[in-house]
Amino acid sequence: KAARLGYSVRGIEERAFVASVHRIQTSKTWRSHGPVLEAIFFDRTLRHDNDVAPSEPACHEHWTRAWGVFGPFGDGEALVARALLRRAGNVLAVDFFMGQAELLKEGITKLLMFEIMKWVLDRKDPAAQGLEFVLHGVVEIGGRGAIDWKRYTLFEPRCLVLKDDRPFELPPGFDPAV
Repeated sequence: KAARLGYSVRGIEERAFVASVHRIQTSKTWRSHGPVLEAIFFDRTLRHDNDVAPSEPACHEHWTRAWGVFGPFGDGEALVARALLRRAGNVLAVDFFMGQAELLKEGITKLLMFEIMKWVLDRKDPAAQGLEFVLHGVVEIGGRGAIDWKRYTLFEPRCLVLKDDRPFELPPGFDPAV
């Protein structure tokens, strides 16, 4: 639905679009994780958007990337939903996932999730290769909203055992003092 309405998804720089991210966060006073304090206490700090191209991660197995949904908003196009992804080895964690409250019914967060999963499953980008697990929040924090979202997006619970039996060695030339 969101794609038919003209919304599109692309990677963005993690610290870009500060004003839009603030507008998204404060568009509801209560979300699945609980109260949104910025919205309740009316934080009106002046913020500006910066559209900076995302940079390539230094390491394809450890990175933080942001994705955004863009679409018609006000007099032009704006960021209306955002996800922050963090990769550690073969695990991808969706650390921040939020959309503009009044546009949720348009399917903007569904479009965002499905485009991210398409990118992961395509495995064309070296940063997506080798991923085996995706973590998207926890039920303890998200409550009923997180449970319904995970069912809708077909997340399947798994038990992860994170261990590495290899001996730990510092890379050649690594100076711990630095």
